[in-house]
Amino acid sequence: MKKKFFILFLALSLLSCQTKYNMYYMVGYDFGVNKEDDFYPCELDENGEIKEILESKSAFDTEIISYVYLKDNQKNAFQDKLKKVKEKAIYQSVCFDSRQLYVDKNKNLVHNLAYLNLYQNKDEFINVEKETFNLLKIALEITKYTEGYFNFCIGNVSLLWDNFIKNGSPIPSENEINNALKNIPKYNELDDIFIFDENNCSVKINSKYKIDLTFNALAKGYFLETIKNDLINDKLLINAGSSSISTYGNSLNGDWQISIRNPNYNNDEEEQENYLKIHKNGMFSLSVSGDYQNYKMQDNIRYHHIINPFTGYPTSLHRSTVVIGDNATYADALSTVLMMLKIEDAKNLLSKISQEKNYNFKFIIIDEEDSKIIYNVQKEIDYASLKPQKDAVISYF
Repeated sequence: MKKKFFILFLALSLLSCQTKYNMYYMVGYDFGVNKEDDFYPCELDENGEIKEILESKSAFDTEIISYVYLKDNQKNAFQDKLKKVKEKAIYQSVCFDSRQLYVDKNKNLVHNLAYLNLYQNKDEFINVEKETFNLLKIALEITKYTEGYFNFCIGNVSLLWDNFIKNGSPIPSENEINNALKNIPKYNELDDIFIFDENNCSVKINSKYKIDLTFNALAKGYFLETIKNDLINDKLLINAGSSSISTYGNSLNGDWQISIRNPNYNNDEEEQENYLKIHKNGMFSLSVSGDYQNYKMQDNIRYHHIINPFTGYPTSLHRSTVVIGDNATYADALSTVLMMLKIEDAKNLLSKISQEKNYNFKFIIIDEEDSKIIYNVQKEIDYASLKPQKDAVISYF
């Protein structure tokens, strides 16, 4: 089915400088690749030639929701912007796919992340798509900043747990995990392994490992970050799959308000009326990670999708983490990393990145103690509020 933006008029209008604004609610369903788009999944033969062009599939399985303030005469122009945003989302979904190869409408092979995974370790530079190249450099940078707690070379371990959580495979054995861990390089080896050629948009991987690259915990944030220039003069909030949110400009109805779920009531909408709220204006990005959405219970143990790159197992230090700042790509990765860090270590990491990258990040760590949810909030986050809850409190630090 053709993917579209649906615009629904909400019963909200504002007067600003004698000019009437309306809020519009827009939903882009199932960003990805289908037969109406310019990219097609494919398979190669043993000689690297295109063997078969496959049926279409959704590669970027995230629902994108936008809330935007527009004057009546701005709707058509904004629709044109959204078409460009959709094209960027589709192209990035192809570039960042680590498992599937694609051809474009002219049947040229797309040099995406799956292509790099396939042809690495050939002692030569490999040309890749510009978006793949750019995010690869950012992924390496974040891996080094976090000293390996974020690691973009963890695709083989992530696949084991994805197959268990989503596809019904048996739980990964200790032997499977240990074998996968052997092919994950240490963060301080990466500068010697990855050689970048900026002029030719190519990368050479010098490694004894069979690295399985992945852009999990990065792709949505990168998408939100890269569309900033397209939407810089607009007043909107974009929600990418509920876990990554960016605002562009000010809300005209007070602050933007973003609800942070109580992990104990993830599927209970009535209970979610009482939650932590972030109320903040201006341009910012927010990312949430947690153990309560993508998981599987077995033998009373919760196995979720946030994997510790050092142990190969899902981490369980916190229930959820929230990172708020001015770079969506970093916020996406850091909310995952903080699931594995104590509060003091999290403070040190974000302070270091904020100073060296000139970013401003704050965070919330959500824990559970004796069946009570504890929202551990930095004192500097004076834009957080909690409605009365029978099983939750705010603890400032």
